[in-house]
Amino acid sequence: MFKTIYKRELQNNLISLRFQIALVMILSVFIIGTFSYVKGYKTRIQNYTEIHRQFIQEMQNDAQANASHLATNERLYQLQPRGNGFISDCKEKYLPNAITFSAYNVFSFSNRSGSTNPFLY
Repeated sequence: MFKTIYKRELQNNLISLRFQIALVMILSVFIIGTFSYVKGYKTRIQNYTEIHRQFIQEMQNDAQANASHLATNERLYQLQPRGNGFISDCKEKYLPNAITFSAYNVFSFSNRSGSTNPFLY
C-alpha cells in the first residue's frame, strides 16, 4: 500500500510543471556557475604560473651571484590556488597561501588578498 502511494506521488510530482521549471532553473544555475568558476580558476592558475616562473628566475639569479645571498635572503613563496573552492569554501580565507622563508627559518604565513573564491561570498 505504502509503495503504491509513494509511486503515485512521485509520478505526479515528476510531471508537474512546477518541478520541471525548478529543475531547469537549478541545472542552469549550476552550469553557469561551473563555467564561470572554471574560467576564473584558469586565470588564477595562469597568474600563479607566471609568479612561480619569476620566483624561480630570481632564485637562479641569486644563486649565480652568491649562494650565501640565496640562502639568507627572505623569500615570499606563493602556494598554488586550491581547486576545491568550487565544492566548498573549506575555510580557505583562513588557510595561508604565501610563506615567507629563508634557508634557516620560516618567518611567517600569510593569506594574500584576492586569492579566495569570490563566488563564495
